[in-house]
Amino acid sequence: YREGLAALQASALAQHRSDFAALPFDAQTLMVVALEKGELGVPNWSAAAQKAFFRTVRDHTMQGYYGDPRHGGNRE
Repeated sequence: YREGLAALQASALAQHRSDFAALPFDAQTLMVVALEKGELGVPNWSAAAQKAFFRTVRDHTMQGYYGDPRHGGNRE
């Protein structure tokens, strides 16, 4: 997570001269879509590594959401 988030931040600074968190929603979305495709254009961060990072974050987000008892997970 640390390396992936640092690379995403570096990409935001290089492309937009702004922190990722400070970017408008549409710009953040475009960056995440590029990350999913492995097309972020960060030096020393391969397309395969970008895609793997995206999948990991997506999977953990889904596990957290669907694992909550309100959504049918972890009952009793």
